[in-house]
Amino acid sequence: MTASFKRHGFTNSVAVGKTKTAGALTSIIPLDLTKDEDQKTVFQWLQHPAVKGVFLAPPCGTASAARNIELPGEDAPRPLRSFEEPDGISGLTVLDLQRASAANILYAFCAEVLELCCKLGKLFMSENPRNSLFWLTTAWRETPSAKHLLFAEHQACGYGGKRPKWTRLAANFQ
Repeated sequence: MTASFKRHGFTNSVAVGKTKTAGALTSIIPLDLTKDEDQKTVFQWLQHPAVKGVFLAPPCGTASAARNIELPGEDAPRPLRSFEEPDGISGLTVLDLQRASAANILYAFCAEVLELCCKLGKLFMSENPRNSLFWLTTAWRETPSAKHLLFAEHQACGYGGKRPKWTRLAANFQ
């Protein structure tokens, strides 16, 4: 994504991820956004006038509605969230609860970034699968600015995937 931004004139764009990825098309600044100190770093960056916008892609693994699809004869990952309990279903194992909780921290961080971007007049966009339970989490649903976002959906399979995969984009700009 950062390489695409740079091709369009955003020469100072940066990517942030928990780890550096071998073979990535851009350099990645390693931050663990489940940690307060790393979140504070991003909030400080957002205050800088050179920052024009943010594109977020929070992890969707724990929020995937595909976990609810039964695959006969296969050991499929079990659901961690549901429409009734989008923040995490009752009775999760310790490991699954840790995974869902870490994702919830990131979802709350996304909501805080949205609010700060709106307050500072900066562009904000987030993406996740259209049917992701991310869109139903408390942190996202109760964010005041989320009610004013514009949404677009597209087929990500158009980018080389082999199956239909609807992706939703949410932005504070057209």
